[in-house]
Amino acid sequence: MLLYMPETKLSELGGFSRFLKTESNAQRLNRVIHIFREKHPDENLAAILEDLIDGKILERVLKDSNFWFPFNIEVSILEKLSQYLNIQEIFFEIGKEFFMKDVFEILPSDNIQINLYELISRLPLFIDRYIRYFEVDLI
Repeated sequence: MLLYMPETKLSELGGFSRFLKTESNAQRLNRVIHIFREKHPDENLAAILEDLIDGKILERVLKDSNFWFPFNIEVSILEKLSQYLNIQEIFFEIGKEFFMKDVFEILPSDNIQINLYELISRLPLFIDRYIRYFEVDLI
């Protein structure tokens, strides 16, 4: 089972589905594709995904981590790649990498010890990195 909400689930939400954004950022898919290439260097990725995604969009996903594309494309690509990789394990590792990278950014880079008050004062910067990924439409 993958960690996403398929389009059928979105349609089951009825009136609330209009408040959900069904686009995905290329950053996660980019990382999964790089892991796929590391583990399966002999496989032709373009041939595997040719019926799912246009070659130009695939190039854009690989070059621009801030590129946004339809969520259903990401779902179909992840389902296809799950035949070759353990996607759950990869999502766990990717999440851990992103989390650790963000934690290190709030800590001092020069190995100076900081007190608890200063660490707590930096937590809003850390939390902001995750909150800004969500967009809430107020009624």
